[in-house]
Amino acid sequence: DSLVLDVDDVCHVLTVEAGGPIFSVAVQSGVLLDLEECPVAILSKSPADPTNASLTLATYRCQESTNRVAIRMHVVEGQYGTVQAFVVPQTFPRVCKAAVHVIKPLCMHHRLNTWEGTVPMNELQITGNFDMADVHSWLASSLPDVPPRAPVGDSGVLFFQGAVYNSTLVCCYKRGELLLRSDNLSSLAILREFITKEATMQKKRIQLSFKLDPESISHSMRNLWPRMKRHMEHSRENLLLEALQEIKMQEGDCSFLAADLKNLLETAGRGKDEQAKENVKLEYLIGLVKDMFLDWQRFSGATTSNPGDGSKQSLVGLKLLMQANNDIILLSDMSLQTGGQLMTSFETHSMLFYQSIVLSNLSQQLCQLPLDLLQFQTLQTDESSTHKK
Repeated sequence: DSLVLDVDDVCHVLTVEAGGPIFSVAVQSGVLLDLEECPVAILSKSPADPTNASLTLATYRCQESTNRVAIRMHVVEGQYGTVQAFVVPQTFPRVCKAAVHVIKPLCMHHRLNTWEGTVPMNELQITGNFDMADVHSWLASSLPDVPPRAPVGDSGVLFFQGAVYNSTLVCCYKRGELLLRSDNLSSLAILREFITKEATMQKKRIQLSFKLDPESISHSMRNLWPRMKRHMEHSRENLLLEALQEIKMQEGDCSFLAADLKNLLETAGRGKDEQAKENVKLEYLIGLVKDMFLDWQRFSGATTSNPGDGSKQSLVGLKLLMQANNDIILLSDMSLQTGGQLMTSFETHSMLFYQSIVLSNLSQQLCQLPLDLLQFQTLQTDESSTHKK
């Protein structure tokens, strides 16, 4: 059995292989996992049981003569724990073998031998009364493919690449000091939380300082935008397809449709399950941008725990803007004038803010977000208003 990261598909693959036919494989984890269907087995999911620390519980019932099962699962970075696979063969009497694998906080990263590049980097520096063995243990518990022993010498350097943002993480450490550099701010936020927790448990006193680079937000969103745009287009096609299929049932002849709509109707092959997967992936990417926004606010000293805080209200507006993908998916091709009249100030600024996230034209908008720009009340404008028109 093995649990490896598929960098191309941005997911983990749990592979179980036996010498004889497999009857079923049960997957249990205290981490919330998004399990995919398996072509050689039937997936049955059970409700989560938080009281028993079981957020994921599912069973794959295998077809006959199946001795190898590959289960693809999606994990959100920041969650960590174990995933267990209980393998039941088709032999009698029934027996079971358990395989346990660890999911680390930065499980979507993989190690690089070396790295040379010039990208905007955020820095997180941790100092305190710890030695090389302590900091190496923290990194080994939070990142994959870290050697079991600390390097021989006065210092060590580790390089990692993130599969989601195609980001880079550089870890430079020595006795009493750990310097973390990454163009993905969320990676540093996860490491800060995990290392602080570990140091507190070990009664190590540490001090944290950080340096933020606003250009790193723009860089990260440029890397994420192609995937987000692809899923937005698929989501939009799914909505159009439902309407087109209804028109075809009522009219019969669809020759009056535009060429691109007829092509979409003829080549439609995705079922409801595929459409649901596209929506889940899009929500996942939107969640990544929301997390990065919150991480920036936390590193900048803002708080989102107060319900009346402007950052939280802006976060609601950010999510609504990103979910409106069918109207503003190609903002760079849209004009800021409609019907010969200029858009309202809110529309203009909202579009520019959305561009700053996904097209990285105005990265400062995310770093210094005007709190009155994305108020939830403003988004709930009356249908007869100029904004809605």
